Amino acid sequence: MEDIARERANSKLDTEQITCLLHGGEFFLQRRRELRQIITSDPMLQRKGYDFLDRYEKYDLTAKLSTYIIKHKLSQANVTHPLEKAIFFREALGTTSPTDFAENIFFNAVLGQGTDEQKEKWLPLAGSGEILTSYAQTEM
Repeated sequence: MEDIARERANSKLDTEQITCLLHGGEFFLQRRRELRQIITSDPMLQRKGYDFLDRYEKYDLTAKLSTYIIKHKLSQANVTHPLEKAIFFREALGTTSPTDFAENIFFNAVLGQGTDEQKEKWLPLAGSGEILTSYAQTEM
């Protein structure tokens, strides 16, 4: 342990600079820290005892917390971008939102194939969490 402590003390590596690089820059790192602060300061999002729950209890808790996050926390944290939303869920739940897969397909479909009017109507609603989205496609 002393060797590791000595190596770390003598290191010229700037961990803050590397952290900024990994998060896409200082702005994105600070934003992620803001989101983490919102999560850690909310008693509803403390997951004490989570590791001792069975899979059914974890599923129920994740569903309840996801609903709470969508109804209360995303707007409070001003989260509108799908990537920020995914980060928020990952930080709060330890996993992505249960609806992420469908939402990603929805966003890409509307962005790639929607009219300007459809984009203007649906993307803000979906991005804010005001509506939950899905995507269905039949075989041709």
